Amino acid sequence: MPAPSTVDIDAALPTEFSLREETPVKVVYKFWVKRPGEDWLTFGPEVTDDDRADRWIILPPLPSGSRFAYWLAVAGHGNAAWRVRLAIRQPGAAAANGGASWTESGTLSPTGEFSMPAAVQLELT
Repeated sequence: MPAPSTVDIDAALPTEFSLREETPVKVVYKFWVKRPGEDWLTFGPEVTDDDRADRWIILPPLPSGSRFAYWLAVAGHGNAAWRVRLAIRQPGAAAANGGASWTESGTLSPTGEFSMPAAVQLELT
């Protein structure tokens, strides 16, 4: 399931952004958030290969029209399938603002590498 183009959130609640590898790979990633009228806020780059989700909390307000972007590079065994789960959640939010969860996946090169050619962006509404 690819990234959604928009994710409904409650602007007044803390927002959790997370990443977890679902296959035995190492992931280098970078996250960004941009509130309307402000510059991009960068968090990461980080590296994960411990089968535990990395979580980042952005405190409110995160108003409608804010943007979230991410970039991934994946390393592992040559020609291996890989899958990474990303999620945006707001514990305690109303059902209408339930966040989203999706996967990025593919096959590593013969040398065991993959890198996104560009960051993926989505809107927080």
